[in-house]
Amino acid sequence: MKKLVSSLFIVAGLFTFGFAQEANEIAISNGEMELVASKISGEYEFTMPSNLTKEKFDASAKYYTTAFSAAYDEGSHKMSLKMIENEQKNRYVIARLLTACQVKYIRVDDTSIRLYEFIEKYLK
Repeated sequence: MKKLVSSLFIVAGLFTFGFAQEANEIAISNGEMELVASKISGEYEFTMPSNLTKEKFDASAKYYTTAFSAAYDEGSHKMSLKMIENEQKNRYVIARLLTACQVKYIRVDDTSIRLYEFIEKYLK
């Protein structure tokens, strides 16, 4: 019986650890309606994972200044992007920045989707 209880605690601990790791890979959008509007306006905003620092963000964003201007507020974890030319190929660069910031999922409303799904649905 002790082994069963111990095993359950270990499995629960590993599950919790795995979820915590995944939480550091999720950026949160302002919802589907906002993403549709962003595709038209060229202005995007995401809440980034809490482990992202301003230094890491700035080091990653400096490579994409020809596609968009980017700002990050470390206190609120808000990332703002403004497209220089709002074209499909330039919107794809958003995914490159998100990848550089170690984001693998985007939360849209109540659903987390993989980055490639986000590209197909909201950046194309």
